[in-house]
Amino acid sequence: FKTSWNYKFNTKTTTGYLQDVWSITDALKVNFGFKAMKVENKVSTIAGNPMNGKIESKESFLPQIGVVYKMDNGVELFGGYTKNMAAFVSAATSGPFASQNQSVVDYVSKNLQPETSKTFEGGVRYHNSRFQGVAALYHVKFDNRLDSASTAPPILGLPAVLSNVGSVTTKGVEVAGEYRLTDAWSVYGAYTYNDSKYDDDVPGAGGLVAMRTKGKDVVFTPKN
Repeated sequence: FKTSWNYKFNTKTTTGYLQDVWSITDALKVNFGFKAMKVENKVSTIAGNPMNGKIESKESFLPQIGVVYKMDNGVELFGGYTKNMAAFVSAATSGPFASQNQSVVDYVSKNLQPETSKTFEGGVRYHNSRFQGVAALYHVKFDNRLDSASTAPPILGLPAVLSNVGSVTTKGVEVAGEYRLTDAWSVYGAYTYNDSKYDDDVPGAGGLVAMRTKGKDVVFTPKN
């Protein structure tokens, strides 16, 4: 048997955070804070095309804030904002190392940005002894979306490069409720309307447009 390729990966994650909860009144509560995160992905070659180096995902300020206001008769109003980052993957089959090509690793380590998201959400909750339900609105801005982009016509056999291909905006509404018929039986229902669209065209080599996706629906995201 022959091992065509085999790589060793080392992932180091460093994170820190501050958070607090402020009870402004008995009815109004705010929780807030932020975290900082750095993820280093290192690769070394055991077998196959030589591939060595380090790719870093770093974000020093990822804030989060949530607000809850309790009204009378089991009603709560809530809202929040969160920013998140997705670190690069350490794997030879996906992510920045999937090309198994040193020049691609060098390029990606200097040019690629990790994916980030900014999420806004707000709504109302209600509960009593028999029923509990929620209705919420959400808006998500997904930046630095990663996708594999060809560097040349496929017949040349050159590796694809993982590239940032723009943003996605998602917005929608969701409602859910559960009614307890007896202590043993309950009925649950939920509905979501979701609208996700690409904000940018996919760039290609030489400043050309590889795919005209701007304003189109994101694949695999049903409306209902």
